[in-house]
Amino acid sequence: MLNKTYRLILAVSFALAGLMTSALPVAAQASRYNLRMDNETGYPIYQLYFSSSGGDSWGSDRLGTQVFHDGDTFTLRGISPRLYDLKFVFRNGVACEVYDVAIYEDEDVDLTAESLLRGCDYWQEP
Repeated sequence: MLNKTYRLILAVSFALAGLMTSALPVAAQASRYNLRMDNETGYPIYQLYFSSSGGDSWGSDRLGTQVFHDGDTFTLRGISPRLYDLKFVFRNGVACEVYDVAIYEDEDVDLTAESLLRGCDYWQEP
């Protein structure tokens, strides 16, 4: 009887240990971060798209009806850690696409005309 009880306790212990270790990656993935951007480009940004890198679609405009004016701050909240692509669209339809932006902690970014020119992987003229 003692041997049977001992085996049951041992089996339950291994099962619980397995559950706890399998939950660790999920807990690590549950972290969410913020991307805070200051528009210092000298121009208003009319559309902002943000999607996982390598995705097939940009999804919806994150600004909605809002305009991200020069001198303003805009924050994307609740971002899962991974690589992302961003697309900034200006009033005249010119778009700048930046690929493989790593978000693994809260980020503060100053968007300047120079940084977008240097960091832009693709310019799209209207």
